[in-house]
Amino acid sequence: MAEVLGLVNNSDSKLIDLFKEFAESSREIDIAVAYVKSSGLELVKDVIHGKKVRVIFSFEFLLTDPECIEKLMEFGAECKEYKTSGSDEIGFHPKLYIFKSEDLVRVVVGSSNLTAGGLVSNVESCLVIEGNYEDKIIIDIFNYFERIWHSSKANLVSKEDLKRYKLKKKEYERKCKIADDVINELKSEEGYTNSVIVCMSKEHDLNDIYNRLIGVPARSKSLFFKWIKKGTRVFIYYTYKNKGIGIFKIVKAVDEPLESEEVVDEWKDYFELKGEKYPNRVRTELIAKFSNPVTFDDLKRLNIIRLDTRVPITSAHLRHSVVPISDADGDAIENLLKEKNRNV
Repeated sequence: MAEVLGLVNNSDSKLIDLFKEFAESSREIDIAVAYVKSSGLELVKDVIHGKKVRVIFSFEFLLTDPECIEKLMEFGAECKEYKTSGSDEIGFHPKLYIFKSEDLVRVVVGSSNLTAGGLVSNVESCLVIEGNYEDKIIIDIFNYFERIWHSSKANLVSKEDLKRYKLKKKEYERKCKIADDVINELKSEEGYTNSVIVCMSKEHDLNDIYNRLIGVPARSKSLFFKWIKKGTRVFIYYTYKNKGIGIFKIVKAVDEPLESEEVVDEWKDYFELKGEKYPNRVRTELIAKFSNPVTFDDLKRLNIIRLDTRVPITSAHLRHSVVPISDADGDAIENLLKEKNRNV
């Protein structure tokens, strides 16, 4: 009967020690993790080399090292990417290690990715389970792994896939450098160059006054006042009539932002419904409006980076009010809007 051998937290015991112990006596190893890094592979490469290894992971947020996947493939490991791109809001975040010997199965499940931090230095929490091939929990774990391994979203990684991913990651690192420069300018109070995406509510969309005023909820005050200044270019992400949701308008802040408790007539219906005054405001003027929007899928393809967190933009970001981006990314959005509306 399967039993829980204990908890690994990288304090009282290190996951790397168990990994090596279990791997040495295993003939097959299955791994499902969100991210894989070279720092983690370096620690385990000697004990997995020559084993039958399957690894499924994500390229989400560009955290996986492409060089690590290349080395795994050179070792003969089967490597699959679980794709969560486009408007899919479901992330891939399992941390599961299955070690199979002739008559014994050991499983580590918890919080550790295949990284040096996950194996050695991070504060983690992983349960260690030992059982045989007939134990129900072991069968359930096998079935779970096979289900994600054979999912329509799981694809074997090719050399071309890695080549494309390397280019995308390189571009991301370049944009992170831009983000660092912008934030350093902000810290030095010498001014900074950025654009923002402002995500509006459906109530605002029905009473579109973005050409002269935008306002965001009280909870977004710090972001709003930090990233919007007089002259800031603002991309309005909203639902426009029957054309769906996306960026249809670009406006410019013509004054410094302000805080006001006065109820705006066009927003009165939502104030009466939920008591929200959208007190953080800035006066605007129209730069351009478009019939065909830049959508979330377009933003993903452009690899737009959120300045304050330096991560690629996600659909969750666009449920909040203010998303700061670099002017370089703003230019990319504006150019795509012009391209999509060239013949309109």
